[in-house]
Amino acid sequence: MLGFEARLLDAVRERPAGEPALAALARFLAAGAAHAAEPGVGDTIATTARMVAGSPTLRGRQEQVLADGAQALAELLAADTGVPAGDPGVLAAAHALKGVHRAVLESTRRAALAGERGERLAAAVRDAVDAAAAAVGAGLRDLAPRPAG
Repeated sequence: MLGFEARLLDAVRERPAGEPALAALARFLAAGAAHAAEPGVGDTIATTARMVAGSPTLRGRQEQVLADGAQALAELLAADTGVPAGDPGVLAAAHALKGVHRAVLESTRRAALAGERGERLAAAVRDAVDAAAAAVGAGLRDLAPRPAG
């Protein structure tokens, strides 16, 4: 997982000038769909999902890796924008980006546990990336207003 986190950070760090961090992150995650389509990968994802779900220690480690990744993203965004890494806006943006990653991870694991393999699993990854990136890209201002009554 640490190698993946490093590659994710590299994808955001090395994005072309003018490209938003969200686009770079989404492109990196979507590229994982090709890997998900490879033989045996769906089984590995499902096995890993069961192991993590069944182990408080592994769940805790996963949470720490994701939290560390959010902090590293905040530092990267801060360096790109000249805003301190502890700035609430930078932290919120970093956690939103990490939320896209987390949503894709969870959706991919659910699809693998449901028996999706090959191109169906790859499509599930692409769909998860698209949906999560669209939600974050649209912003949260108008998300889920409480119905009247």
